[in-house]
Amino acid sequence: MDDRYKLNLLYEKGRGFGSYYHAQEITEEVFKSDNLLISTLAMDLPSRSIKYRKELETKWIDILPGLDNVTAISLRHRVSQQFFEAVCKMRNLKQLHFWTSTAADISAISNLSKLKQLYLDSFSRLTDISPLQKAGQLEILSVSNSFKIENYEVIGKLTQLIALGLHGDEAAPKRLRLRSLKPFDKLSHLRHLDLSSTSIIDNSYDVLLALKNLKRFDTTANISKPIRDKILTHPKLIAGFFIDWDWENKRMHTGKDWSV
Repeated sequence: MDDRYKLNLLYEKGRGFGSYYHAQEITEEVFKSDNLLISTLAMDLPSRSIKYRKELETKWIDILPGLDNVTAISLRHRVSQQFFEAVCKMRNLKQLHFWTSTAADISAISNLSKLKQLYLDSFSRLTDISPLQKAGQLEILSVSNSFKIENYEVIGKLTQLIALGLHGDEAAPKRLRLRSLKPFDKLSHLRHLDLSSTSIIDNSYDVLLALKNLKRFDTTANISKPIRDKILTHPKLIAGFFIDWDWENKRMHTGKDWSV
């Protein structure tokens, strides 16, 4: 069995970007696509000038609100505040992935009434995520490499979530340090919690026992054996790195397959 992706709601095997239409320039296909990947980072356009990239960004900002066919969009683009606002006018979005952004205000996310999946990666200026409380029908949320956020506890009010990922920077590596898991004890629908590259300052990992529907837990934190043993009494928890890693012998448990 492929245990790496077992019950993984955040990063399902094969979801990738193969089904996305990859775009840099604006073509007719952009207007027909339902899944769209915009790839316009400087490294993606190495032979193009800054002026060209700025002009291209302006064109995208102009057309994004009118792309009514698009239900899923992944933005490999350094998203400015203006670009963020344009994306939040896309009326039929259900899945949204930001790769990197300088936006400091995400209030416009409340316009996305159909949004179910949201990935906020590398928001370098974001401090307040309280607008997520008005983010449509959000079921899956991932926040990574966004160290200036001051109120992660707000996520505890998103009681409809079935999957949550909170991460530092796995590439650096740099760990995210959360004060506590106690604000998340009402996430009763949560089935997957991923805290890879994240540490909990007060070690309140026993909160996981209050998450009655939790089936998968991922963490690379050094959790003490008494707390690990307590978590393992969870009646539904059967998957994830926490379960499949042999913490005593520092290896995967026999019979577990974590190949990519």
